[in-house]
Amino acid sequence: MSIRISKKMHGKMTGFHTLNTSPLDNKFCLRMRATEGTICSYCYSCRALETYAPTARKMWKENGKILSRKIIREEELPVTRKKYFRFQSHGELLNEKHYINLVNIAKKNPQSVFLLPTKKKAIVGKLGKMGAENLILSYSEPLINHLVEELPDNFDRRFSVFTKEYAKEHGIDINCAGKRCIECLQCYTIGNNLKFVNEYLR
Repeated sequence: MSIRISKKMHGKMTGFHTLNTSPLDNKFCLRMRATEGTICSYCYSCRALETYAPTARKMWKENGKILSRKIIREEELPVTRKKYFRFQSHGELLNEKHYINLVNIAKKNPQSVFLLPTKKKAIVGKLGKMGAENLILSYSEPLINHLVEELPDNFDRRFSVFTKEYAKEHGIDINCAGKRCIECLQCYTIGNNLKFVNEYLR
């Protein structure tokens, strides 16, 4: 089987093509989902696969197998015509091979801007962008109400989630309105100096 791109996304991802893997078949995701106080304990992706989008699980699970088992040859990597592309709107990196394959997809498609949100800062810190200058790396802060104003190594942005009460009490600037990303594109703009993206818990 080949890598499958999701082209009919909903909610914030409406209008995007995305490359996803299954969080229900990722040990890291399942462990984080069971950890109180994490954004993963509110995982919309798992809820979607368990309720209204169960058929996507098989496809995304297969994507995970393909992306994580070996470094894929360039001619086998997908091509996109989209100006903006999202990696992992569902799921998380499985290993270094998975990350390298995503980087190589970005390098194969230099006309597009790719965004990869991930909690795997050890992988990103070790490998960096590997020449993919059209790849934006966003560290997904796992803890709710955890304000840290620094970036892990090799990341461009830090995405954090706060309750309305905590944000008000600590004067946190909520600069992600929760609308469709295609209507904003702050996170997808290279060189705009945006480092910290803050959103209300939904």
